[in-house]
Formats: sequence, structure tokens, C-alpha cells
Amino acid sequence: MIKDDNLLHDIHQLNLAYLLLVQRLASEPGDVSQLSNGLSNDMIEKVAGLTLPQLVSLAETNQIIVKPSFQCSPSENSGAYELLKSNHRFI
Repeated sequence: MIKDDNLLHDIHQLNLAYLLLVQRLASEPGDVSQLSNGLSNDMIEKVAGLTLPQLVSLAETNQIIVKPSFQCSPSENSGAYELLKSNHRFI
């Protein structure tokens, strides 16, 4: 059985990784909202302006803040696809 402490730690790590990804994508040219699971541009700008301690504080909740979306992949004509293609870790 998974201990609650381990699960909570994993949730914190997932949240922080997601927030750091959103922050990194916000600094890249192109349409970030397509890669950020529907976050509004306003929310992306707010996350981009947070300091690391603020991100850690936000990540340390008992809920997963990222909502995975597997409905569709970015089309090859979108800026999101080009951003993914330029970063070889994703493609």
C-alpha cells in the first residue's frame, strides 16, 4: 500500500513540475495556451511572474493542479506543434 506521505510528496512534485513547465513555455515564442491544457493567457502570465518560492508554495497542495487532456494532439500547422518539434525532448 502506498503511504499517504509518499503520495502527497508525489503530488507536490507533479504540481511543481507542471508549474515550472508552464513558466518555461511562457518564455517561448508562440501560443502557449495550446500546450498548457486550457489555461487562459492571463493565468499563464500570472504563473510566469511567480518566484520559485511562490511556485513551491502553490505546488504544495493536496490536489493535483494539472488536468491531463488527451482529446487531441496539436496539428502540424499550429505554433504549438512547431514549439514541440523544436524541442527534441518532446518529439
